[in-house]
Amino acid sequence: MDDVSAQPSVPVLLGFLAGHPIGKIHEIRVWCGHCCAWHIHGVEPWAAPGTKALRLAHCFAPRSPYKETGYCIEVGYAAYEDVRKQVRSATTGQQLLLAQGRVTPGIEKMRTQRPPVDVRPRESAQV
Repeated sequence: MDDVSAQPSVPVLLGFLAGHPIGKIHEIRVWCGHCCAWHIHGVEPWAAPGTKALRLAHCFAPRSPYKETGYCIEVGYAAYEDVRKQVRSATTGQQLLLAQGRVTPGIEKMRTQRPPVDVRPRESAQV
Protein backbone atom coordinates (compact mmCIF):
# COMPACT_ATOMS: atom_id res chain seq x y z
CA MET A 1 0.00 0.00 0.00
CA ASP A 2 1.18 3.51 -0.71
CA ASP A 3 2.25 5.99 1.95
CA VAL A 4 -0.68 8.37 2.11
CA SER A 5 0.66 10.62 4.86
CA ALA A 6 2.44 12.78 2.26
CA GLN A 7 -0.86 13.53 0.45
CA PRO A 8 -3.10 15.36 2.99
CA SER A 9 -5.16 17.15 0.31
CA VAL A 10 -6.26 13.97 -1.47
CA PRO A 11 -9.89 13.02 -0.67
CA VAL A 12 -10.46 9.78 1.23
CA LEU A 13 -13.16 7.43 -0.06
CA LEU A 14 -14.33 4.18 1.49
CA GLY A 15 -13.56 1.09 -0.53
CA PHE A 16 -15.06 -2.34 -0.16
CA LEU A 17 -13.26 -5.59 -0.94
CA ALA A 18 -14.79 -7.86 -3.55
CA GLY A 19 -13.45 -11.36 -4.06
CA HIS A 20 -13.41 -13.66 -7.03
CA PRO A 21 -14.14 -17.38 -6.82
CA ILE A 22 -11.18 -18.16 -9.10
CA GLY A 23 -7.76 -17.62 -7.58
CA LYS A 24 -6.88 -15.09 -4.93
CA ILE A 25 -7.42 -11.95 -6.97
CA HIS A 26 -9.06 -9.19 -5.02
CA GLU A 27 -10.64 -5.99 -6.14
CA ILE A 28 -11.66 -2.98 -4.18
CA ARG A 29 -14.71 -1.04 -5.26
CA VAL A 30 -15.19 2.63 -4.54
CA TRP A 31 -18.45 4.53 -4.88
CA CYS A 32 -18.03 7.71 -6.93
CA GLY A 33 -20.80 10.21 -6.37
CA HIS A 34 -19.69 12.22 -9.40
CA CYS A 35 -20.03 9.33 -11.85
CA CYS A 36 -22.82 7.61 -9.89
CA ALA A 37 -20.91 4.37 -10.33
CA TRP A 38 -18.63 1.93 -8.56
CA HIS A 39 -15.03 2.25 -9.71
CA ILE A 40 -12.97 -0.93 -9.55
CA HIS A 41 -9.31 -1.01 -8.50
CA GLY A 42 -6.83 -3.76 -7.86
CA VAL A 43 -5.72 -4.25 -4.29
CA GLU A 44 -3.06 -6.26 -2.56
CA PRO A 45 -4.43 -9.54 -1.17
CA TRP A 46 -3.26 -8.64 2.34
CA ALA A 47 -5.23 -5.38 2.44
CA ALA A 48 -7.16 -5.20 5.70
CA PRO A 49 -9.85 -2.87 7.01
CA GLY A 50 -8.36 0.51 7.81
CA THR A 51 -5.57 0.11 5.24
CA LYS A 52 -5.24 3.08 2.90
CA ALA A 53 -4.00 3.29 -0.69
CA LEU A 54 -3.63 6.09 -3.23
CA ARG A 55 -5.23 5.48 -6.60
CA LEU A 56 -5.78 7.38 -9.84
CA ALA A 57 -9.44 8.08 -10.46
CA HIS A 58 -11.32 6.03 -13.04
CA CYS A 59 -13.92 8.79 -13.45
CA PHE A 60 -15.70 9.21 -16.77
CA ALA A 61 -17.56 12.35 -15.69
CA PRO A 62 -15.44 15.19 -17.18
CA ARG A 63 -15.98 17.56 -14.25
CA SER A 64 -15.12 15.08 -11.50
CA PRO A 65 -12.61 16.71 -9.12
CA TYR A 66 -11.03 13.29 -8.54
CA LYS A 67 -9.57 13.35 -12.08
CA GLU A 68 -6.95 15.88 -10.93
CA THR A 69 -6.20 14.61 -7.44
CA GLY A 70 -7.00 10.94 -7.51
CA TYR A 71 -8.21 9.63 -4.17
CA CYS A 72 -7.11 7.70 -1.15
CA ILE A 73 -9.09 4.51 -0.65
CA GLU A 74 -9.62 3.37 2.92
CA VAL A 75 -10.53 -0.31 3.08
CA GLY A 76 -13.87 -0.77 4.85
CA TYR A 77 -14.94 -3.61 7.12
CA ALA A 78 -17.99 -4.57 5.10
CA ALA A 79 -17.72 -6.55 1.87
CA TYR A 80 -18.80 -4.98 -1.41
CA GLU A 81 -21.53 -7.58 -1.75
CA ASP A 82 -23.04 -6.33 1.53
CA VAL A 83 -23.09 -2.62 0.65
CA ARG A 84 -23.54 -2.44 -3.12
CA LYS A 85 -27.32 -2.02 -2.96
CA GLN A 86 -27.10 0.96 -0.60
CA VAL A 87 -26.75 3.21 -3.65
CA ARG A 88 -28.34 3.31 -7.08
CA SER A 89 -25.84 3.24 -9.94
CA ALA A 90 -26.23 5.10 -13.21
CA THR A 91 -27.49 3.06 -16.14
CA THR A 92 -25.26 2.58 -19.17
CA GLY A 93 -27.18 5.33 -20.97
CA GLN A 94 -26.74 7.71 -18.03
CA GLN A 95 -23.04 6.90 -17.90
CA LEU A 96 -22.73 7.80 -21.59
CA LEU A 97 -24.47 11.12 -20.93
CA LEU A 98 -22.15 11.81 -17.99
CA ALA A 99 -19.11 11.04 -20.16
CA GLN A 100 -20.39 13.67 -22.61
CA GLY A 101 -20.75 16.18 -19.78
CA ARG A 102 -24.53 16.06 -19.92
CA VAL A 103 -26.51 15.88 -16.68
CA THR A 104 -30.21 15.07 -16.52
CA PRO A 105 -32.52 15.67 -13.54
CA GLY A 106 -32.32 11.93 -12.81
CA ILE A 107 -28.52 12.07 -12.67
CA GLU A 108 -28.67 15.14 -10.41
CA LYS A 109 -30.97 13.25 -8.06
CA MET A 110 -28.64 10.23 -8.07
CA ARG A 111 -25.72 12.48 -7.17
CA THR A 112 -27.49 13.49 -3.95
CA GLN A 113 -27.44 9.92 -2.62
CA ARG A 114 -25.62 9.30 0.60
CA PRO A 115 -22.45 7.25 0.05
CA PRO A 116 -22.44 3.63 1.20
CA VAL A 117 -22.05 3.13 4.93
CA ASP A 118 -19.45 0.79 6.34
CA VAL A 119 -20.48 -1.68 9.02
CA ARG A 120 -17.88 -2.55 11.61
CA PRO A 121 -18.14 -6.02 13.12
CA ARG A 122 -19.39 -6.01 16.69
CA GLU A 123 -16.92 -6.81 19.41
CA SER A 124 -17.68 -10.21 20.87
CA ALA A 125 -19.18 -10.01 24.32
CA GLN A 126 -16.86 -11.01 27.09
CA VAL A 127 -18.14 -13.54 29.59
